[in-house]
Amino acid sequence: MTHESPKDIRIHPRLGRLAFRIVAVAGLIGAATAAPADRMLYERASQDVYDAAIVVGPQEFGTESLLATFRTFCATKCTQRKLARLRASTNEHDLRITGNVSLPDMLPGEIPKLLSLNPGYLGTAIGNPDIAQALCFGAEATAFVRRGDRVVSFQISGNHDSRELSVTGLDLTVVGFGFQAAPVPSSGGGRSASPDYLWIFARTKSLPTTAEAGAVRRHLESRIGARVFLTLRTDPFFFDYGGPRSDVFETPPAKVSVAEFLTRPFIACWPGDSPDAPGGCQLRSTHIGLRPKKQ
Repeated sequence: MTHESPKDIRIHPRLGRLAFRIVAVAGLIGAATAAPADRMLYERASQDVYDAAIVVGPQEFGTESLLATFRTFCATKCTQRKLARLRASTNEHDLRITGNVSLPDMLPGEIPKLLSLNPGYLGTAIGNPDIAQALCFGAEATAFVRRGDRVVSFQISGNHDSRELSVTGLDLTVVGFGFQAAPVPSSGGGRSASPDYLWIFARTKSLPTTAEAGAVRRHLESRIGARVFLTLRTDPFFFDYGGPRSDVFETPPAKVSVAEFLTRPFIACWPGDSPDAPGGCQLRSTHIGLRPKKQ
């Protein structure tokens, strides 16, 4: 990946909240009103987290135009939030194929059949998309632009890649996230008494212990202010838990066989009020089970 730091970008955003609901198809729901030059595919927001995706014209996907769009995004959506993301492409297909995957709940034995019919769930279906994103996390904001098989990054504010985190001694790459905003109070103002729900899909070089993973989850929950569900893998394939097929901004892309994926362990963590893993995390092999219900 090529990294560049445009001198005219001096925005200092605050982290917005991770957004996505696991049952949303590729994180794209409906159309909303947007600026005439762009078409908003989805927009989800709370006081702490923001997530949106837009389709732009070919000229607006040029580097200078994209950076101007991301600069405005950081100034208007990131500064008061803990986590915020804006995704952009010249077409809806590339936004969908690189977004989160929605699958029905399945028994573990059904995944091999699913992958035998469609191995593209392990990233090969993505192809060479035109996709860009700006991610704000704390004081860090980084933009990523992929055209075909070439990826370039730009540091908008801060000094570090906003996708790269070091939490309680564990280095993580945030491959994607999902977000469900808390209901708006019936009074129409103020903060909801219910928390936002956040699903974080992160890659690490080696899996920590479940106790260490639990500490990471609790730290992220405290930092973001949302109920955090955390999935940790040593590869970037999170389709079976409602995450992305792969890391679209990784070059060269990771490759793994179906057999290796099916036997590779990972860690899943839930908030402390979940009956599936009260206060902790579980070491698992790949499967799709019933997801914990909100209390």
